[in-house]
Amino acid sequence: MKQRRRSGVGAALAVLGGVFLGLAGLVGCGRDDADDAGRGAPAGTPPPPAAAAPAVADRAPTPAPTDAAPRAPDATASSEATTTDATSARWYEQRESGQKLGWIRVVWAPSTRDGAPTIRDTTTSSTRQVRQMMDTEDEFGVESTAEVERGLDGTLWVHRTVTVENGARTSVSELRWTGTGYVVETRIGNSPERHVVALDRPVHVDPEALLSAAIAAGKVKVGDRFVCRQLDVRAKKAVEWPVEILSSEPGPGPAGDVPCLKAKVTDPDSGTESFWWFDAEGVVAKVKSLGSEILRVAEGTARKRPARPYSFQITTPSTPPLERMFSAQRALVDVHLRPDPDRPLPEFPASPWSRVTSVEGDAKKGFVAHVELTAYDAPPGVRATRPVTDPAFAADLESTALMPCDHVDVRRAAERAVGDETDARAAAERIATFVYRLRKQSADVGEATALEILKTMRGDCSEHATLFVALCRAAGIPARKCSGYVCVGEQWGAHAWAEIWVGAWMGVDPTTADVGTAARYVFFGYDDRAEAKAGVVSARARGRMRFVTTRLEEGDDRVDFRGPETWVEVDDAARRARHHLLGIEARGWPDGWRVTMSPEGGCHLATPRGTIHVRVMADQGIRGPRIRGMVPRGGSPTTFAGAEGYGADEGRTAHICVGSRRRVVTILLNADAAGGADDGEALAALRADAERVLAPTFTPVPKAP
Repeated sequence: MKQRRRSGVGAALAVLGGVFLGLAGLVGCGRDDADDAGRGAPAGTPPPPAAAAPAVADRAPTPAPTDAAPRAPDATASSEATTTDATSARWYEQRESGQKLGWIRVVWAPSTRDGAPTIRDTTTSSTRQVRQMMDTEDEFGVESTAEVERGLDGTLWVHRTVTVENGARTSVSELRWTGTGYVVETRIGNSPERHVVALDRPVHVDPEALLSAAIAAGKVKVGDRFVCRQLDVRAKKAVEWPVEILSSEPGPGPAGDVPCLKAKVTDPDSGTESFWWFDAEGVVAKVKSLGSEILRVAEGTARKRPARPYSFQITTPSTPPLERMFSAQRALVDVHLRPDPDRPLPEFPASPWSRVTSVEGDAKKGFVAHVELTAYDAPPGVRATRPVTDPAFAADLESTALMPCDHVDVRRAAERAVGDETDARAAAERIATFVYRLRKQSADVGEATALEILKTMRGDCSEHATLFVALCRAAGIPARKCSGYVCVGEQWGAHAWAEIWVGAWMGVDPTTADVGTAARYVFFGYDDRAEAKAGVVSARARGRMRFVTTRLEEGDDRVDFRGPETWVEVDDAARRARHHLLGIEARGWPDGWRVTMSPEGGCHLATPRGTIHVRVMADQGIRGPRIRGMVPRGGSPTTFAGAEGYGADEGRTAHICVGSRRRVVTILLNADAAGGADDGEALAALRADAERVLAPTFTPVPKAP
């Protein structure tokens, strides 16, 4: 499981739909929480009527001359370094959920382009954060420098950012106006990516660049409306974001509050609103979006490090703990979302993995989203031959900086993994087996590229999904990277997995080697599709969710979890006991047996021949020969009630681990001396009893239809 964070509000705004490239967009790095690429909710939401939101060209004032470029707002503030009358430097503090994330320094200086006056923005930023994942912590530090050349009316001409993550990797992105559109080139480590976006006119850097000169000239007032054109690189188009001046109210300055104009900026796709405070010089004093903020402060305040870096948790306990979730074919889950005045209800998109059936609650008390989860596999008999060359799948075979599937090293790795297999599903299974071998350890950077992963052969869920998708694409199998939350038994956590086309679309989880996924995923979106909105969902949901499973279906077994009293049942008269959380079932035990089950302790059977203890854990991909390592001294191949695994005997004790229905079932037998039987005879008799009584636990369950 892994969740990615961008750095600060500006980057959060970039996630919300545009490429806000000034103060707002250049401070970010990495990926947002659940490996975002989100754009917002309903794509294609129409903009406000032209009368209510006239085009900027119809409203924006005539650009001010060069000597009217933004000045240092307060000559008495020591942190506002001024090198000329038209060059200013200012400092900001970045916060997330009230915690300090880092600092930003922005310098504006006069410049020229093709003989016309422009402004050069130079933004430097530094952030540090700690991601908590169950009992582990990973710290990420990001330093970035960005330069933007823009027109006095806010139009974007050139943008270049250099980012260093944890001192381990440098990434460079560059965007430039060509006269007929933009060329966008990115290099993450040694992996390049290039996009060309054809446009008839340039977009704006951000609302500050659009409005600063007009505000400084006193030409903006409460009630005014504007349009900020933003670049959507993935969708290869410009998107119009409405900007409305709401009120006059104080905002932060380096030496205290200053008068400001407050503006609302709306993502036309998701409806997400961000709020901007501009001082009298048109300079940003504050930006707030969801739980993220940047605030103008003095240099000393900006540079002061917190006692502990900003930290965030990406896992939460599962209620109830369900180690059998890996074989669920359908589940009903209540996602409880605590109230948050800064964040509206997330819109979980419908998908083959999950769909919201209803929502209860309100903004004051919080919400409960009732979500249906389903298993996701290709229908029987469906097949495709690789490589798939249909142009309809071009986007799902595309090479990117993160997943350079056309790189020779990635292609060779795919060839080694797949061999001569031409069936798309069988080839994907081989790739999943190869990717599962990654050492389960976080990368040194926010998100490693497929090339970097192949070099280190380690990573968590994001790296597993990235490498799997890259190798599938290199092998000619259409593949997409997905993000959301997943249940792994006792925990729910932020996660990345995949969807592939093998004649039909199906789910794959490379982290646990599941080709065909069980009903355990809440889908947020696709990571690299223009219309996706995973980042928006994640930003609205992170840190406020609690998951309660109310129903689980596995084959003919349908269980409602109304409360702890329903989690286990023992009926001595009928000689039947069931542990619904683990999928353990005992039937027909002889007289003299005592059977107990507990939610935490598994199943214990006390018999005249000895004791039998059964525990279950979700296999997490530990299947077949991999189970050997869970048996003392490795053990030797064995079967138990028809299930294959490994076992080791020592005297009157046997330790057996077998795989069954995507679970690892551990059986510990302790035989008593009886009737003079030797150790082997006593243990064999107890084992025979255990296999007969526990046989229903290992009955195969048919695949979901």
